[in-house]
Amino acid sequence: MTLRLPLAKGRYMTVLSAYAPTRVSDEATKDLFYDCLRATLQAVPRNDRLVFLGDFNARVGTNRKVWAGVIGRHGLGNANSSGIRLLNLCSEFGLVITNTLFQQRNQRKATWMHPRSKHLHMLDYVITGPVTLEVFC
Repeated sequence: MTLRLPLAKGRYMTVLSAYAPTRVSDEATKDLFYDCLRATLQAVPRNDRLVFLGDFNARVGTNRKVWAGVIGRHGLGNANSSGIRLLNLCSEFGLVITNTLFQQRNQRKATWMHPRSKHLHMLDYVITGPVTLEVFC
């Protein structure tokens, strides 16, 4: 879903909402989803403020040295293949996964808990256009 909202002084904000294929989906389905996201992001006017929300079914992990400018120091767990796809997309468009910027207890960071193992995972994200990460890191 895409929503473009007028702001003050002739500016706009584009809000995107997405629900990614689950972990068990085939690679072709995931490729199609990320190709669609890429095309949608390319269509957003450069001057728009961007807020990108979604259940990405992706774990982006904590490796902020590799993903500098994309994630902060407060991620959770390890990245998975869907997380790498999301990190690459964010890197390509200069986007920041804001969930990883703020220190919280793991129970508050997590958006899903595995029913059997009880492991906590961060799968839902709020992503925005470039921000200065030095403030948070």
